[in-house]
Amino acid sequence: MPANRSSDFAARKTRECDTISSLITAVEAGRGIAVTMEAFKHVSGKRLVYRPLAGTTEVFSVGIARAKNGDLTPAGEKFCEVLRTLAKATGTGK
Repeated sequence: MPANRSSDFAARKTRECDTISSLITAVEAGRGIAVTMEAFKHVSGKRLVYRPLAGTTEVFSVGIARAKNGDLTPAGEKFCEVLRTLAKATGTGK
């Protein structure tokens, strides 16, 4: 059953955001809500409220893609470190 079938509203897409920052700005400005993966709450910080969907078992798997030969910038290394920390904290890291 579609998620909106048991409700009194018709879901419609009214805005498309091509970056996370534009999505955060749109939601923060009160232009609507967004369905996101859980990691989104770490990006938006305390500016938005993240509420997990109840009764779901869906998992969104992500990985780190980087050049095979080449050094990462310090920012790239930090980003990978944060991703690994999040994976370990959620029990999804190997």
